[in-house]
Amino acid sequence: MRESTVAEKASAGSTRLNFAQSINAAQRQAMELDPGVFVYGIGADGKAGIFGTTTGLVERFGHQRVFDTPIAEGGLAALAAGAGSAGLRPVLVHQRLDFMLYSIDQVVNWMAPWRFMSGGRAKMPVTIRAIIGKGWGQGPQHTKSLHTWFAHVPGLQVVMPGSPADAKGLLPLITMGSMVPVSLQAADALSKANIDAEVVDLRCLMPLDIASIIRSVKKTGRLVVAEPGWRMYGAAAEIIATVVETLGEMRSRPRRVAWPQSAVPTSSKLEEQFYPTSDDIVAACRASVTEN
Repeated sequence: MRESTVAEKASAGSTRLNFAQSINAAQRQAMELDPGVFVYGIGADGKAGIFGTTTGLVERFGHQRVFDTPIAEGGLAALAAGAGSAGLRPVLVHQRLDFMLYSIDQVVNWMAPWRFMSGGRAKMPVTIRAIIGKGWGQGPQHTKSLHTWFAHVPGLQVVMPGSPADAKGLLPLITMGSMVPVSLQAADALSKANIDAEVVDLRCLMPLDIASIIRSVKKTGRLVVAEPGWRMYGAAAEIIATVVETLGEMRSRPRRVAWPQSAVPTSSKLEEQFYPTSDDIVAACRASVTEN
């Protein structure tokens, strides 16, 4: 008699799922629908199941489709590229985005241009999921948010879900990733001061849903972009540039709320000062509204 999976336990009662449960449920559904889908990564078949996102999958699908790996990120990415080019649908999970950097050659030089180099005849149905560390003293080696690195490369699609619902069923719906709940908190605080702020959750960075952004900005002529990453050369800068190029003059200068240009500190007290808060977003929005 096998143990119930996280997804089964969640669906047995309330339909409310946390982030890990949503990813687990989506992974399970994909594997049930397509026998070519398999998931692997360090600890993928363990009881903890990579923070709960793969818990119970090995009992359901076996070790051929859910398996642990050595610490060899370049080789793991090469396996994904080979399997994808052969028609399978690998899902590679990195416990930290920082570890994915060891596989840049395979991702950028092989997976990304594969379809282009084949004249559109070949596909590369590979999913790589990487977790950005935050909290409990992750420090500078486990906290990098490098979404714009990968969004910059033609051929790659970059997704940053900001809620459990997004993580399970993604549909392209100005904030992203972990800044979505922070932005919603800011919007709630602003509403109490009679400032109506429309929150646009991008969900997907590449391709970028610029049409939704433009529609929102046209309503007010004001723009604040909250990004969970470094300020310089980031997604916020690209979004602001595109909006200004499209709309021209605005009612107030666009503003960015993002990480300071520094490594993430390990100390919890310093970390609290590092990450932007809803107060920072509120301040940026107030400045935008009061500017003539």
